Amino acid sequence: MIGNARLLLVAAVLPVLAVAACSSGDSKDVSSSSTTTATGPATPALDGDDPGETNGAVRIPLGQTRTVQVPADAVVDIKGNADWTQADLKCTAVTASGQQLDLLAPPADAQPESAAHGGTWLPLWTVSAPAGEITVGCDGASDRVGNTSFVRVVPRGLMP
Repeated sequence: MIGNARLLLVAAVLPVLAVAACSSGDSKDVSSSSTTTATGPATPALDGDDPGETNGAVRIPLGQTRTVQVPADAVVDIKGNADWTQADLKCTAVTASGQQLDLLAPPADAQPESAAHGGTWLPLWTVSAPAGEITVGCDGASDRVGNTSFVRVVPRGLMP
């Protein structure tokens, strides 16, 4: 009889404990966790580092590639920190069909772009490609790259 009473008590308490455990904030939802497999240092948040990317520009973390839209009658500039040189980065640009694009020197009168954090972005290369998508990627080739871990690819209109 005492064994049956214990069994009934346990049967009555278990559902209450289960509900309490499920409603507490300590439970973790396994389906919401994500796994990132990356090599190299973690990429810091990319927002708030410059005036924004509303002009069609794309931020590309070093070591990654991104698809960039080349507007009609325009070129795109690969911009880096004003302290960097072309020797500090290794960049590539490839068309959707896999054709390697030439990285050209930016115009001599290229204007610096001020970043919100007080830094300055300058074009390191210009890519001339037909309108459409290209894939751009850059890797740091020297220690001078520092804490900034991305480049900006910015469209620049051509005069008719």
